[in-house]
Order: sequence, then C-alpha cells, then structure tokens
Amino acid sequence: MISTFSNNKKRIARRGIDETSSKILHLIFKAYPKKLSIKELSKELKIKEKTTLTLINRIKLSGIPILITQNEERKKIVQASINEPISWIIKEKESAEVMLELIGDLKMDTDNRINDKKNIIYRIYNEYVDLLNEVFDKWNSLRLFEQLNQDKNEFQQ
Repeated sequence: MISTFSNNKKRIARRGIDETSSKILHLIFKAYPKKLSIKELSKELKIKEKTTLTLINRIKLSGIPILITQNEERKKIVQASINEPISWIIKEKESAEVMLELIGDLKMDTDNRINDKKNIIYRIYNEYVDLLNEVFDKWNSLRLFEQLNQDKNEFQQ
C-alpha cells in the first residue's frame, strides 16, 4: 500500500479540502445541532473572521451541506448538517465513477507492461465502483437515505 498519505484523521475524513476548512467542518459537525458564530470559530482556529467566512463560503460552494445564517445581532453563524458525512461518501462514489470512465478512455500503449498496469487499475476501479453501487443499492432498499431526509428542514432552529 502507498504510504505517502496524511495520518491526520480530521483531514483524511474530508479529503480534498485544505486543513483549515477540514477543521471548520469538524468543529461545526461536533457542535451539531448547535450553531456556531464565525467569531467563535475564528477564535478557536486562531484565524481572522474574514478568512473563516471565506473558507465557509468555499465549503458551501463545493456542495458540502452547511447552513450560513445571521443571529439576532446580525452576526454570521453556521450550522452543520447531520448529512455532511454522507455527502463525502456520495462525492467519493461520483468521483470513482468519473475516474473509471477516464481510465477506460486511456489509449493502449505499445508497451505491454504499461497496458497490463492500466488494465489492473481499470479492474481495481471497476470493482470499487461495483462495490459502491452494491452498498448504495442496499442503503436505498433499506430506505436509509429516505430516513435521513425525512425532515424537510434538517437544520435545527
């Protein structure tokens, strides 16, 4: 197995985003259903409020379900979604499907050793996508996603 990966659990859980954004998501998810102010997050992370808000807006734009609102004092507050961890699984499934397609589109080389490696990579991704599809089918048949989404407005007031 390749050993050049991070061993930071918070970062591994939310791969593909920077470390500070990962910490923000961890803090707001840990606080769920409580809402946290940008000021609280900034203080905890020892960064400027403007930086915190910029990162939160980027997180939201990337499709991670979080709520950004204002409190009574018109200060920005954020709340995690209980579905945030599931959003990463869905993103991973979509990513794997696209990667499988990209690998399948690779042209064969004149060197058979390289072709063998491409075929191995394709097989690994194909089996990975098949397993993901199986588990999603199972979760759908058990109506797990439906149960998570029963509450139309999952963000707590």
